[in-house]
Amino acid sequence: MTAFRCIIVLTILTSTICQWASAVEYTNFWNGAELKANQEKVVYLKKSLNECFTMCALRPWCQVVGFNQKAMVCELYFEDIAVCEDAGEHCQLQSITFVKRVDITGDERNQCDNMMCPSTGVLQACDLSEHTCITDVCRPFYGKENGKVL
Repeated sequence: MTAFRCIIVLTILTSTICQWASAVEYTNFWNGAELKANQEKVVYLKKSLNECFTMCALRPWCQVVGFNQKAMVCELYFEDIAVCEDAGEHCQLQSITFVKRVDITGDERNQCDNMMCPSTGVLQACDLSEHTCITDVCRPFYGKENGKVL
């Protein structure tokens, strides 16, 4: 029983160390509050900070990525969004960390940019293993009238 526990602990420690070693880096960030519901974005649930920022790095249409650590929610925005202007405590206490795609550094973003996947129109992502552009999401239909609630 003791050997089994040691293997589990070692596996957890090894995976944690590997996650730290492959962390996505960025040169600038800001904290802010949740944005209006009509802000065009694609939302992914149960993602880590590293997964979230990598998702933006591999999608040329992603202009800004927002990550809510408490809720583990990743938001990829189609347009640039406002930076929290107050450099004081107000901005630091907000729940979402925002990073512009151009501020994400590392091989994933650079390789994706070199693949020339379109950043407008069809929403494509870079598949670095196959060196192709793949379509993985559809653009949201915000502001479209699809009917009337009676």
